[in-house]
Amino acid sequence: MSRLRTIEIPDKLWNRYVIDWEKEFSSIFWSKINNFIGNNRYIIECCCGKGEFLVEKAGDFPSYKFIGIDYDYDVITRAVKYTDENNLNNILYLYNNINYIFKNFNLAFSSKLDKIYINFPDPWPKRRHWKRRVVQTSLLKNIHEVMNKNTQLHIVTDHVGYAKWIKNHFEDLNHLFDPIYNEWYTTEIHNLETTTYMKKAIRKEHTIYQFIVEKSPA
Repeated sequence: MSRLRTIEIPDKLWNRYVIDWEKEFSSIFWSKINNFIGNNRYIIECCCGKGEFLVEKAGDFPSYKFIGIDYDYDVITRAVKYTDENNLNNILYLYNNINYIFKNFNLAFSSKLDKIYINFPDPWPKRRHWKRRVVQTSLLKNIHEVMNKNTQLHIVTDHVGYAKWIKNHFEDLNHLFDPIYNEWYTTEIHNLETTTYMKKAIRKEHTIYQFIVEKSPA
């Protein structure tokens, strides 16, 4: 459940930036995404929150298209507002659960997929809550299916327990993924935008773990 206060945005603004799977037929949903992507390469951020990462990336790389996925209405409305304030037209938000999106992904869109990001997912530190963690075997397998040979999956966390969890999952799926780094991750910061979570991790002097993997050759 969101801890944010609900804000109101005009329907016109929501409809400009957001596609809600549950309100669209599948064919219409993917047709809208196709119209948005066009001939461009694109990047996906899972659990995109308030859009800070996407807005910074989209401003730096205007020739790319960016898709954010989140199922929290309160953060999506803030992402839309922030995107509009920065006058960006290369960002689209999907209002739905990332597991559902990747499970039902139209593979016709895989060839243009450049990167997938999962930035600072909630670590759910208590063991009884680990089933709520975003990074699970089922999601990684579904993501693997939609990656092309050049797609990179980036996962970033500053929680040491979650870093071990992610590493263990990749090691179990080493027949599907190849690591860019020998230990599956690096603690050197590379091309990470200055989002709220990044600033918080740096301020607290946390070690930041960055995983980057590619699809293993068949």
